Amino acid sequence: MESLKNIPNDYLCPITQELLKDPVVAADGQSYEREAITEWLRRGNKRSPFSGDALKHTSLQENHQLKAIVESFEQSLPTIQRREQVKTDLEEAIKLKEKFVEDFLEKNATKMIGLMKENEVLRGQVNLKEVIQPLSAIHQLFKFFLFVFYNY
Repeated sequence: MESLKNIPNDYLCPITQELLKDPVVAADGQSYEREAITEWLRRGNKRSPFSGDALKHTSLQENHQLKAIVESFEQSLPTIQRREQVKTDLEEAIKLKEKFVEDFLEKNATKMIGLMKENEVLRGQVNLKEVIQPLSAIHQLFKFFLFVFYNY
């Protein structure tokens, strides 16, 4: 029996986690499977599914070199690991990635709020009650913007 090979992360689509078949480069410089990133953008997502950063544009560039490398690598894989064996549900993969980006942004906002609270309290400029109320409002506003961003 052939032993399984480790697949480099650069050969996998960050959305579907499958070997790239038709890789394209997005504005974040990351390569994605064309079908996956096209669907991501069609759904109105304006942030990178890889980093969560805002995408400066929605143009996609073919990545011929990576395609050739992945095709060659795939031929070296044992039969059980080849792409025909497994197919990810694109809809489910995108939903998971959207949730990841949302959680990432919310986690960082919560961290920022915590640091702001700590900073104000340590400086002794205001008491804790004066800090928590406005920051809670900012957090709610941020959650509202996330809702509008994902549902626009």
